[in-house]
Amino acid sequence: MDTATVPTRTITATPRDLAVNGLVLGFAGAMWLSWGQSGAPAGWAVPLTIMSAVGIIVAIVGAVRTWQHRHGESAMSQLQGRRTYRRVVILEALIIAGGATALGITGHSAYIAAWVLFIVGAHFVPLGRLFRIDSLVVVGILVIMVSVGAAIAGLLGTIAPTAIAGGVGGVLLILFGAWSLR
Repeated sequence: MDTATVPTRTITATPRDLAVNGLVLGFAGAMWLSWGQSGAPAGWAVPLTIMSAVGIIVAIVGAVRTWQHRHGESAMSQLQGRRTYRRVVILEALIIAGGATALGITGHSAYIAAWVLFIVGAHFVPLGRLFRIDSLVVVGILVIMVSVGAAIAGLLGTIAPTAIAGGVGGVLLILFGAWSLR
C-alpha cells in the first residue's frame, strides 16, 4: 500500500487541557515573580509586579475557559493519564524536597529557587507529552536553561539566583500560559 495515501491522525491537545495549562502557568508564573522579588536588582520591582498582575489575568482567563470546557475531553479522563500525572508530580515533589533540604543543610539555600525551577522544567517534559501540549515541553527546556543561568549568576556573584529564577522563570511561565489560551 502506498504510504502517501494512508490517512494520518493528528493528535493535539484538547481545549480543556490547554485551558488548564493556561490557568496553572499563569498562576504559577505570578507566584514565581513574587520569589523573583527576593534579591532583585533595583528597578525590577515595578516590572515584576506588573507582570505578576498579567499572570493573574492569564490565570483568570484560563479558569473561565476551563469552566467552559469542564465536560470536554482531557488526558486526565483516562486512568493511565491520571496515573502518569500522579507519578510525575509525586516524583517532582520528592526530588524538589530532597534537593532543597540538601541545599539548606549545606548552606546553599540561595540556590533553592534555581533547583526548584530546574525540576519544575524537567517535569514539564513528560507532562507536555501526556497532555499533547508541545509548548509545555518548550517552556520546560527554557526554564531549565534559566535555572542553570540563575545558578551560574549566583556563583559569579552578579545577581541573586532567586531574582533570575523567579523573575525570568515567572515571565516565561506566564507567556507560555497565555500562548496556551490563544
